[in-house]
Amino acid sequence: DGSIFVGVRPVGTSLEVSVRNTGPGLPKNALGRIFDKFTQIRGSEPHDVAAKGTGLGLAIAKGIAEAQGGRIWAQSAPGEGTAFCFTVPAHPGA
Repeated sequence: DGSIFVGVRPVGTSLEVSVRNTGPGLPKNALGRIFDKFTQIRGSEPHDVAAKGTGLGLAIAKGIAEAQGGRIWAQSAPGEGTAFCFTVPAHPGA
């Protein structure tokens, strides 16, 4: 029942891509480890369970962003949704 927003904006010599949702958000203590391999985060509600999978998707995304000379991060607060953002170098004329 939520919404997803995608945006791209220039920041210096890079492009910043953001994907934001209006979901339940993540606990603050999870933000420091969600990009670690094999990490799955339980939601803030008692009925939330970790997503099915291996916990490698965000670790792979981090590796790709960093290999391109960018960075990746998440911003979230319980009840306010989550934003995943990454930067990549902008190449003039591309």
